[in-house]
Amino acid sequence: MQPAATRNRGRRGHAVVEFGLAFVLFLGLVVNLFDFGRLAWTYTAVHYASRQASRFTTVRGKTNPTSSSEILGVARTHAIGIDPALLTMVTNYNPATVSRGRLITVRLNYPFNFAFGALVPQSTIPLQSTSMVVIASR
Repeated sequence: MQPAATRNRGRRGHAVVEFGLAFVLFLGLVVNLFDFGRLAWTYTAVHYASRQASRFTTVRGKTNPTSSSEILGVARTHAIGIDPALLTMVTNYNPATVSRGRLITVRLNYPFNFAFGALVPQSTIPLQSTSMVVIASR
């Protein structure tokens, strides 16, 4: 029978190695969980900004025409918690063609960057939100 010290001589570092591997996996899971939370927050902010921009176009309407740069400015003002300079916009708004029943579309694009891009294969995800509003009265 061998003494306990000689039996476990080659196994002393196993617990440390196992803990190190498990801790790295757990830490990666927590970091990615925060990143996907940021992704959800960013999409919500982009969606809210697109709704507010489309609402702005219907409120202003034909009687007080606006430009695409003003609509983008409103969207950037309502883009809370994200970098408003990265927002881009596409709209079909034209003050000359605004009339009752007309559909106004505002689409915002935002490039979302993961905080730890090396852990995600595609570190930039293009987020897009479209808001459509029908002009009810003019």
